[in-house]
Amino acid sequence: MLTPLAVGSHITLLGRIPAPKVIVKAMQEIKPHLVGLLSMLRREMNRPQLNCSIEVEWEEKEAVIYTPRDKYDALSAKNPVLGMFKVLFPEVDY
Repeated sequence: MLTPLAVGSHITLLGRIPAPKVIVKAMQEIKPHLVGLLSMLRREMNRPQLNCSIEVEWEEKEAVIYTPRDKYDALSAKNPVLGMFKVLFPEVDY
């Protein structure tokens, strides 16, 4: 159990990014336990220099396409010829 703590470990959250409110609430709940755990680890391992840092990395994801207009805009950004079809066939809606 202590091996990952001694050499460092990373936790990756898959899926969507949690809202800042959720992150702040989780950190408020975790911080008191983390402080107690860290002081216990320093004492038990006899390593006063032991420290803990939490880094949060954000990855921006593309917006989810919900409407036909969003789908048309996304596809026309990838393929500009689609705009030409829109001019040639104005009666066709997205």
